Order: sequence, then structure tokens, then C-alpha cells
Amino acid sequence: MKSINRIIVVLVIIVFALIVFPTLSAPSDTKGIVSASDNQTPSDTNSVRPSTVTGVDEPADPPLKRDSGSITISKSGNDQQQFAAIAEDNMSVNSSELTTFAEVGTVSESRAEIILPAQNISAVQELDWVEQVQKQRFGTVPDSYSSNVENISSIEADQLHKDGINGKNVKIGFIGYGPYVSDVPYEEQVVDTRNFKYDRPIYYQREPYHDTAALEQVSEMAPQSEFYISAIRTQTDFNRAIEYMIESNVDVILTEVTFPVAPGDGTGDVAQKVDQATEAGITVVSPAGNGRAGHYEDNFYNPDDDRLHNFNGEDETNRIGGEGSEVDGQYRFTLIWSDFDSAVQSDYDLYIYNERTEEYVASSNEIDYYPRTPAETVIYQTDGYEPISLVISHRSGDSIDDVEILAGNRYGYNPLEYHVPEGSIVPPATAQSAVGVAAYNTPNQNLAIYSNQGPIGARSGITVTGYSHLSSDYYAYGFGGTSGAAPYVAGTVGLMNDVSNDISPQQTKSTIRSTAEHLPQPPQRAGGGLIDAPAAVKAVSSSEPSNFDIEIDSTNAPILSGGRLEVTVTVTNTGDQSATKDVELSLPVGNGANKSDSTNLTLVGGESQDTTLSVNTSDGNSGSHTVEVSTPDDSATQQIMINEQNGTVAITNVVLEPTKISGESESEHNLSIEVQNLSADGSDDNFEVVFPNDVVVENYDYDNTDVSSITQENERTLVFSVDPRGGGTVQKVISINVTLTAR
Repeated sequence: MKSINRIIVVLVIIVFALIVFPTLSAPSDTKGIVSASDNQTPSDTNSVRPSTVTGVDEPADPPLKRDSGSITISKSGNDQQQFAAIAEDNMSVNSSELTTFAEVGTVSESRAEIILPAQNISAVQELDWVEQVQKQRFGTVPDSYSSNVENISSIEADQLHKDGINGKNVKIGFIGYGPYVSDVPYEEQVVDTRNFKYDRPIYYQREPYHDTAALEQVSEMAPQSEFYISAIRTQTDFNRAIEYMIESNVDVILTEVTFPVAPGDGTGDVAQKVDQATEAGITVVSPAGNGRAGHYEDNFYNPDDDRLHNFNGEDETNRIGGEGSEVDGQYRFTLIWSDFDSAVQSDYDLYIYNERTEEYVASSNEIDYYPRTPAETVIYQTDGYEPISLVISHRSGDSIDDVEILAGNRYGYNPLEYHVPEGSIVPPATAQSAVGVAAYNTPNQNLAIYSNQGPIGARSGITVTGYSHLSSDYYAYGFGGTSGAAPYVAGTVGLMNDVSNDISPQQTKSTIRSTAEHLPQPPQRAGGGLIDAPAAVKAVSSSEPSNFDIEIDSTNAPILSGGRLEVTVTVTNTGDQSATKDVELSLPVGNGANKSDSTNLTLVGGESQDTTLSVNTSDGNSGSHTVEVSTPDDSATQQIMINEQNGTVAITNVVLEPTKISGESESEHNLSIEVQNLSADGSDDNFEVVFPNDVVVENYDYDNTDVSSITQENERTLVFSVDPRGGGTVQKVISINVTLTAR
């Protein structure tokens, strides 16, 4: 009897399970399912705790339908795929022609990233400069990341530093997973560290490159700022870190941790915490994320009532990489639905389907928060190249929700066959008060194609686009992504706080947006445009920046070749801010050669200082030259003469008439001479005839003459010389017989 009762109980349970749970089945072997993790961090630093998903028997014939209908050629929509157009040898990419058929991303010499429908591939292939159209392998670093990497000095931050704007007395907070705080370039800037993951100081991780590189960039932008570093793991850690930053009275917060499992409309706990920091007077800077082409969002749509979402028409699968693509590597997919506030929540599952074998190979894990968060994640490792697609299944509750997919591999860029770039920004950048940062591919001078975009409700969502792919000691090919762009923006905000003590977060956000350089992309992609740090700093400066004007006072020219040229200058700081800058003397001496000297001056606002610079000249440097003395702000020039050494002048054909004085103590005489320039270089030289002090000349064919006569009382010798101006004399001696006679 007990056995019969047990059988009845089991049958009741089975019937109940068949009624409650959907007919769609996941495989019993869901290989590749691991803990959920953030795209930008190692798997041991998860911001979520997955629960176990029990698999059920795999259906022999999965209830999937594919839409084989034609799609109109278009440059926009959810049917876009990513490829690469490769030019023939010695030819360049013609971007303007490509834009007829595709959205053009990063261009690097003969290669261009393009997103286009499959129908447009043949049209691109027929362009006369195109050698081939190749499937873009996502999951590898784009070629453009490794070329022409620039550093912060190359984009005008160094000029701000020379103006004395270095972030002094500015506190910058950092929220990450735990960067090194020892043996790093910014070590002396670290004031305090807090580890909210463990009750001990931040430990050294095996792969600290991401966060360390972020702080490296902030340090290069604001080298005299103070760092307050926090390490977090969960959203609760994030909230506590914000509180710590408020307690520490920091001016700026850079958060390099994102929380995609949160409402994407700018609400939710993460956004509220950012707004709390803003209310405390702190500007919060956050990357927008790197999954623009791996984002999908729409209302759950199930016209055939089979519990499966239709992505496009009757198509219930969304191919990774686009239609016909096969992918290789580890991939992470998160499904989010909009049922965040409902008391009776609906439930959805995300499946990975192999279209070659027609089997489900993985299913999602619930993210087990309390209260339960409407999101699930699946991580899958392919077995070589596989044609895998995503399937959304409605499990329980109502089905009136928005469903959203975030797709990514270790590089963050994974195009979906049906993708929706709009609204792909991830929290905290979705917060209304946050400074959301898009990425600018600096080497290729273009908005990065992977950079997430808005809008977020009625807002663009992106505040400004920051320089990315800048050189780093921790990334061989530069620090890319929106994670690499946000530190530049945070450093700029630090410099703005340097020159203005009372600037508010709202004013900061408005200023960096209004002073940015315009980009052709709309605001929901680029915000106000490409950030302009000098313009933003100048716009909020309460004083004039330092400005070193220069004036040449004197030189010791003319000099002989081989002598030392000395130039005395006056340098004045006409600005209000003190600064230290170089003053440089430059003397071009022909054939591209240059002689120089420099000194370093520190001047407070309004201060002047005299200084002398000098350079040695060489034989052969004779002639007229333009000497220049310069500061980073101003320059002054002056013509100087360098003469050849002594011995280049000959005095000949001397005639003195009369040679005797006849009868009076004063008499007039005519003296004629020839001066020969013996310089081998054929240069033009100026000469002056110099007489003794008691001989004054009246009608003189040379420069600087005066009137007098020869006064003698007896026989004497007249000595005069010819002076090559600049040094040395060549003398000529003439005997004059003086005879005194009465009239």
C-alpha cells in the first residue's frame, strides 16, 4: 500500500512539473557554464553569485524556426554584420565609397572595419580598390590597436602641466577590483587604500593590468593629485566605496567597475549611489562599456505562443557574429528583463543553440540576489569554430517585459545578427548625474566602433568621448576601450578642480560637454564630442594661466668666430599662476646645425627675472645670424654679427698729403688708404678706421666721423688702424716730418 502511495505522489509531481515548467528543454550536459563574471575582470572577482540551474532532457527536435525571407539592403537596423574591407597592395581605403554600403568603423591604412548586411558584401567586393571582404574575427584585438599609439603628452596635457596646472591638492577616488599600490608610477600619489572585498589591505593580484593602467593614465593627466583607492567585488562593496569616497571628501571618482545587471534607464541602486556622491559635490566618471554591437533590446514577442522570443519576423535565434558566422572562444551572455519592481516576477531563460548539430549546448544561470534580480547569465566555451545562436524562452509569469541581451567575450566586442546599439550603456554610466564616457580610437582618429551608446530615456547618456588606446606600461598596444578613455576624462576633471575650488559636478559635466571638439556622430554616441582638456580647464579657471613673455635686452655681439655669444633676456610671467618653464637660446649656424643653451625658471604671477644664456661659436660660423630666445609661450629674435679671426684685413696704398707741416702748429692733410678683405669665405664685413686720440678727421668716407686736424710741434709718427668690427685691429704706421716755420 505504501508503494502504491509513493507511485501516486511521484506521478502527481511529474504532472505538476509538466504544467508549471515550459516544454523547451535545456541539455543535461550544459558544458561551459561557469560563474558569472564581469567582462573587464578575472572570473575570481565576480560581482554576482550564480545559482545552480537544473537541466532537463534535450528535445529531439527543438521547436525553432528560421526566417529565410529576403531583407532589403540597408545601412541600419538589426540585420547588420561585421566584416573587414581590405584594399589591394599600395592602395588606401576609400571610406567615402564604403559609406554607400556600410557603416565604417576603424580604418587602418589598407584595412577598414565595416558593419553591413550580408546582401551588401558583393557590392563592396566589386569596388575597384578592394582586394577582399573578410569576416571580422571578433575576440581578437583589432589591428589598429597596435599602430601609432600616442601618449598623453601628445594631446596637449603637457602644456597644462607647464602652465602649473597639475592637479595639486585635488583628491581623486578610484573604484576597481584591486590595482597594485606598490612599485607603480603613481605610488607617491596614493594617500589611502580600502579593500571592501577582504578585511585586509588590497592584495597583489596576478593580473592587475586593467586597474593599474587606469590609474597610470590619471596620474599622467594629474601628476600632483592625491589618490584614494578602493577595491570592490559586489554591488554592496560599490555602495560602501562610494560612502568611503564621500567620507574622504574626494573631488572626483573614477569607477572602472560596471554593473550590467541593473535597470538600464538610469534608475536602480547603483545609479542612486552615484547621485548621492554627486549631491555631496563629487563628479563621478564611468566608462560606457564596449558592447555596442553585442546589445539587443526589444519587447518580448511570441506571436506563435511557443514561449520563444521572435527576434525578427519568425526568426527565434540570434546568431553570434551574424548570419552564417562561426565563432571560437569563451563567451559570456547576460539576459535582463524589465521586471525589476514587480511583486510577482516573470522568469526567462537564455539558451545557446548550435545550429550545425541542432542541439542546445548551454543554458543560463539565475543571478541569485534578494530580492531576486530579473537577469540570468550563461558562459560558454566553444569546441573550435561553432555556429552558435541565442534563444530566449519565457518560463513563467507574465510576458510583457522588455528583454535585453548583453553579449561579450574577453575583448567585449561580439556582433549579434540582430543587434540594437541604442541603450547599450551599462551602469554606473547610466546614472543621470554620471559623466558617461565613450571611447575615441586615438591612433585612427575615429569614434571606436565598439563603444556603447545611448539614449537613456530622454537623455543622450554619453557626456563626452575620451581619448583611448593611449600608450601604457601595462598594455603593449595601448590601453583601449571605454575603460581606457574614462581615466583621461577623470584626469581632466582633476585639472579643472585644480584651477577652480568651487566648481560643482553639474558645472563640470556641462563644461566638458560644451567645450568638447565636435564629432560627426550624434550625441547618443559621442556626447558633446571629443574632450578638449585645455579648453575645459580654461573655461572654469578663476585666474589667468601662467604666460612667460620674453624680451632680449642685450648681446655681446659682434664677436669673432670661435668666441662665446652671450644674450641677456628678461622673462615675465604675465599670468596669475606660478609655473616653472624652460627658457631656450637657439643660434642657427647654417646647414641645419644649431647651437643652444637653456635654463629653467620658476616665476609667480607677475614676476620678472633677468637671465643670461650663452653658446660657443666655431671657426667658420662668421656672418650675420638670427638668434632666438624662447619660452613655451613667447619668443624674441635679434640679428647678430660673427666676424672672422684677426688677419683677414690688409691696409695698402697709403697716401698722406702733405707729409710736412709748413709754418704753423695746425695744418690740414689728406690721407687715403685701401682696406682689403682677405676672408676666404667671401663674406661681407664692416670696417672702421681708428685714429689716435689727438687726431680728429674732418671729411671722412667711413662711419662715425668728427672734425679736427693734426696738431704737432715736432717730428712724429702717425699711427692709425683698421678695426674689423667685433675684435682685433690691424695697425699701419706712417712717419710725418713736422717742420715749424713762421709765416
